[in-house]
Amino acid sequence: MDKSAKVLAQARKGVPAALTELYETNIREVYRFIYYKVGNKEDAEDLAQDVFIAAFAGLKKFRGEASFRNWCYEIAKRKIADLWREKYGMPTVDIEAVLGIHTTIETAEMQAEAAEQDTVKMTAVEQVLGQLKDNYREILEYRFLKNYSIKETADAMGISVSNAKVLQHRALKKAATLESSPLLITPTTSSPL
Repeated sequence: MDKSAKVLAQARKGVPAALTELYETNIREVYRFIYYKVGNKEDAEDLAQDVFIAAFAGLKKFRGEASFRNWCYEIAKRKIADLWREKYGMPTVDIEAVLGIHTTIETAEMQAEAAEQDTVKMTAVEQVLGQLKDNYREILEYRFLKNYSIKETADAMGISVSNAKVLQHRALKKAATLESSPLLITPTTSSPL
């Protein structure tokens, strides 16, 4: 049994020194992987922590078909997807809806409120996109509204993958400056004169 297998076996038993060694051996690469995907230190640190919490919690289920680090990468991919859905309002599929079961009761009022919030969000997105240059708007639409991969986006736009990455970064940076613009604040009620 090689050293990494011994450490993994000890970690499965909950030996603190083995858990520490697993963490210290893999944290840098997992953090770099996450940072490359999310592009900021705060989210990367939070997600790296979440990855190791999930990995250690599920260690007994780890089958060892891949390395522990690769397993962490797979967990990281799911955590990053969760972050993007949360941050950018990407739609998610509700398993209860797919299976046709309902464990929560939604009132018509709750549904109307959710629809109103969706409308407000889409209006804000449309306002931001409308203020961007055509190529910025186009790349953000492909990536976040149509869910294209970076390669699919590059192909659709007729540019290289590297250019698509740079363009996406610049578009997001510009959109972030517009997001807090006073032009996006639309009153819900009119004020009396």
